Order: sequence, then structure tokens, then C-alpha cells
Amino acid sequence: MSDVTPIGNLHLLLLHLPIGFVVLAVLLELRLWRRPSEEGRRIQQGLLGWTALAALVTAATGLVLASTGGYPEELLMRHRWAGVLCAVAAGMAWLVHRKRDPAGEAGAPPAGLWKCRTALLVLVLATVTAGHLGALLTHGPGVVPFGSRLHPERPPEVDPEGEFALTVRPILERYCWECHGVERVRGRLRLDLPAAARRGGRSGVPALVPGEPVASEMIRRMRLPRGDEKAMPPEDGTAPDEAEIAVLEAWIQAGAAWR
Repeated sequence: MSDVTPIGNLHLLLLHLPIGFVVLAVLLELRLWRRPSEEGRRIQQGLLGWTALAALVTAATGLVLASTGGYPEELLMRHRWAGVLCAVAAGMAWLVHRKRDPAGEAGAPPAGLWKCRTALLVLVLATVTAGHLGALLTHGPGVVPFGSRLHPERPPEVDPEGEFALTVRPILERYCWECHGVERVRGRLRLDLPAAARRGGRSGVPALVPGEPVASEMIRRMRLPRGDEKAMPPEDGTAPDEAEIAVLEAWIQAGAAWR
């Protein structure tokens, strides 16, 4: 998985290219609407060709990044298909412009011009949709007001004066929930929901086994040497100390009650 991570991370850089190209294409189209020009139309065709190429590479690296996990499945699926649609729409817009009939550009609208503009409109809508869903994946549902409709399940309410809230929850919040909580779900594992923690993530190994701290994968990962690639939290993060791990083990041994 580490071999594909650098390729996947390129997606976060490359995604700005097709967005920028689409913005330029829209601005050029507005100019051509007012001042038709065959030279401008050729520039538009070339610009859409670069847009299609950039969208294709961006979509490909996005698929690689998605394979590393860590994102809500439903939202990830929507973003994936929106990204693929964006690449297809960019290719179609380029083909439509390439096949248009330039006759009449100086006078009456050339044959196929409205097809070109319709294809560009579809590309704009696909880009906006893919960009919006990507922002939700990266920054969470709070990035835009209407993102709450795609909000993942929230952790259960707990007694603020109970043992879990006072001793266990602070440890989980500090070391686990940033990558395995509401905003991010790395490895398809959530540690802020009892059922999800017991079910485990992509590996299928239960992260939490009530009454059995030794069998709980979250404890095993916390006790791995910091240099181990499977150690949790990752090596670049702050690890819980022995006393904090002991608190989690005692909580699990007592039944791991979320109250």
C-alpha cells in the first residue's frame, strides 16, 4: 500500500489543473459568445484537449488514492463517479469541438456551436459536483452548509459524568478519532461507534473485543514498536503512554461500556 500512496497523493495536487482549465474555457467561451473568432475557437479546442488529459490523469490518481482507504464509503463512491464523469465530459467536449463545422463563424452561428456550448456546460456541472464532493471528503461535511445531508453517523450520546466520558473518551479523541471518526475513516475503521469498533475495518479483525484487551486489535497496534508500519497512531503522530493504554485495557476488560 505504501508504494501507491505517493501516486495517490498526486491527486491532491493535480485536481487543480482540470478545474483551472475549465474556468479558462468558460471565460474564453463568454468572450467568443460576444466576439466570435475562428482562431479563438481553435484555442478553445486545444484548451479542452488539455482539460481532458488533465481530468483523465486526475481521475486515475484519485482512484489510486481511494484504494488506500480512510474515507466514508458512500461519499467516496459519489466522488469517484463524479470524477469519472468529469473526465468523460471533458473528452466529449473536446471531441464535439473538434468535429464542429466552422462555417458561418463570422456571421450565422456555425453548425454544432450549440452542441459545443452544451458539452461545456455539462463539463462545468460535472466539475462543480466532483469538486464539491471532494471538498467534503477532504475537509468534512462542515465545509459547506448543505454538506450535512451527506454527514456520516454521529457517535452515541454518553453520560458526561460517566467513566467512559471522563477517562476513556479523552484518550480515544486524542489518539484515535482524527483518523477513525466522523470526519475521516481510514482503513474503513471507525473507533467512535461501538458496533463499528467491534466489527473492525478493512482487515475484518475486531478493533475492540469487550472483556478481552489482548484480543483487541486497537490495543495490539498501540503496543507495537513506534517504527512498525502497523503501529497506531502512525509514527508521525503522538502515541499514548503506558498509563493511557492501561486505562483502555481496564475499560475493555470491564466490558467496554459506552456510557
